[in-house]
Amino acid sequence: MKIIYSLKKQFLVYCFLLNSAFSFAQCWSQISGGRTHTVAVKSDGTLWAWGRNDYGQLGDG
Repeated sequence: MKIIYSLKKQFLVYCFLLNSAFSFAQCWSQISGGRTHTVAVKSDGTLWAWGRNDYGQLGDG
């Protein structure tokens, strides 16, 4: 049951990101996602990351 909830949550996050990417396409120059995290570079060069950081995927410290 926990796996199904996790998959549903991931699906909703990806749908949100996809929708956001089309709505604000001018804001992001690159975007990449893993299983539980996403990293993106905005058009102004700033790096954004969100999601789980279980193994330091998003930074360390």
